[in-house]
Amino acid sequence: MRKKVFIAAVLVAALLPVPAHAAPTRYEAETAPAVCNGTIDSNHLGFSGTGFCNANNAVGGYAEWTVNAASAGTATIGIRYANGTTANRPADISVNGTVVQVASAFNPTGAWATWATKTLTASVNAGSNTIRVAATTATGPANLDFLEVEMAAADPDFQAENAVISQGVVESNHVGFTGTGFVNYNNVSGSYVEFAVNSPGGTFALEFRYANGTTINRPVTVNGIALDFPGTGAWTTWQTRTMTISLQSGTNLIRATATTANGGPNLDRLRVFAVEGEPPTVPQNPRVTGTTSSSISLAWDPSSDNVGVTGYKVYEGNTVVASPTGTTATITGLAPSTSHTYTISARDAMGNESAKSVPVTGTTQAGGVPGMAAAPYEYFGWASPQDPVTVMNVTGIKWFTLAFILSDGGCNPAWDGSRPLTGGNDQNQINRIRANGGDVMVSIGGWSGNKLGERCSSASALAGAYQKVINAYNLKVIDIDIENTEWNNATVRQRVIDALKIVKQNNPGVKTIITFGTTVNGPDATGRDMINRGAASGLANDVWAVMPFDFGGYTGDMGDASISAVEGLKAAVQSAYGYSDAVTYAHIGLSSMNGKTDVPGETVTVSDFQQILTYARQKHLARFAFWSINRDRPCGGGTDPDACSGIPQQPYDFTKIIAQYQG
Repeated sequence: MRKKVFIAAVLVAALLPVPAHAAPTRYEAETAPAVCNGTIDSNHLGFSGTGFCNANNAVGGYAEWTVNAASAGTATIGIRYANGTTANRPADISVNGTVVQVASAFNPTGAWATWATKTLTASVNAGSNTIRVAATTATGPANLDFLEVEMAAADPDFQAENAVISQGVVESNHVGFTGTGFVNYNNVSGSYVEFAVNSPGGTFALEFRYANGTTINRPVTVNGIALDFPGTGAWTTWQTRTMTISLQSGTNLIRATATTANGGPNLDRLRVFAVEGEPPTVPQNPRVTGTTSSSISLAWDPSSDNVGVTGYKVYEGNTVVASPTGTTATITGLAPSTSHTYTISARDAMGNESAKSVPVTGTTQAGGVPGMAAAPYEYFGWASPQDPVTVMNVTGIKWFTLAFILSDGGCNPAWDGSRPLTGGNDQNQINRIRANGGDVMVSIGGWSGNKLGERCSSASALAGAYQKVINAYNLKVIDIDIENTEWNNATVRQRVIDALKIVKQNNPGVKTIITFGTTVNGPDATGRDMINRGAASGLANDVWAVMPFDFGGYTGDMGDASISAVEGLKAAVQSAYGYSDAVTYAHIGLSSMNGKTDVPGETVTVSDFQQILTYARQKHLARFAFWSINRDRPCGGGTDPDACSGIPQQPYDFTKIIAQYQG
């Protein structure tokens, strides 16, 4: 059987638009008449509306929505859900009481605050419909946020009564027609109905709907090609006749002309569709547009097709690794320093696929600075610092972020603003870390003390201060922890951006991290301004990192909040820099805080860290650190709160989790 796809026909010279798909209609799980067989909760972030359905953890636990359709037809149904467990939570999906998907998979999303959408198609009735998602196991269904329903567009019919008519008349005295009537050729040889069809060019089928209540054939010519219209048994019995014709690109006039004194049949409408057998052209100019240590981004020139290209397939060998709808793709989850060769094919709406493109090869980066993705903070000036070599031996951690470099009162760097860069305990500890196979990055800034960004009067002077720190320890990475008064001053923020540009120009290969506070939903206006300034200034910053704690007033799950904050950071960085998803995640990260934070009632647990670790691994974040190793132990009587977590734990519980992260 030949495949076919409808195209738009146009009457005379005016183009008639193809009926468009209606925008999806959203139905929230918490809004009546939806029914949640459980509770409406809001303790996991990222939901739409005011909450989500946490259905009963039992077989049959369900959410049900009432959906209205203007007409019967096929609907695309999207179910947004979260599954923070590690196991599938299958559910039957039923429409109007009939199960359309049995034990459909709702697979883990990585966290309860990470939402995914499951999509299916099903037939719906005109008017009211009920759609239910019901668990098939005792664990109950996933958390269900909303349902979105999009109706498929009706096939485009082009009515004869609206066409150019010569010597015929429009009537409506025989029932069963579509539109507002039909054309009676009026028993005149040479009478005709003329349509204009806008075509991309190629071979097409013309389908005429007609009635012939006589027993005599009433032939017509269609652009000179004869087509019979035999009797249908009654003037109210409608049938179709189809012919194949070649159309040029652009507007084509299609004239159906009666050839006998009996005239033509009663003509109801014309439908035009492509006889599809042609594959799209082969994608040209495949190229690598970017790489990270775990991804390769590709682009290519668009293909063409007689009906229309609907998407592409990216192959590595014979395996499809991406199926984008546009002319770009990013392949993620790759190992550092590995080469990969890809080919691309195009596909159309009928499933025809082009030949593969010429191959293109890309190589992932070496992975940045090995170990820098997991570098928790430690400070040696106060709060009973833990011996770094012991920490390395017990936890497996290899990198440290050492805090803090401040101003000595002028534009000159010093540890905590008072200890010298070289010759003291800080340098001694750095030497010991390196002697035992580790390395360090240095954090400049913090909440307290005099900040270099404020004390240095120009970007060049500030870059010079940063350079002194780099030179003192031959650093591969610096972290700018920009907070408090340094953060609140737009002039200083721009100075930091410009200084880092100078640093990167003068130190090829040195990585820069900018760390700052956040809301639960990601950077606030100041944070977005900082990111936008970086992009506008051309700063190729390696890592933007948020500190997802000290929210103030937040009482929910801190693991969920951390993930939500990083997703907000991802949106801000992607918007500013235009990165793909994979490249954006490779440029962002977080630095959490273990145990009790600075805000009463806010606690980050070991379980939260495990949740963040899972998320970081899924997204390949550039950084997962925390404040701080000094606090990674239980408190004892009279212990400085900056030297313990304030919660029950074993020594190094949090550092051991961080040590598992490899980017």
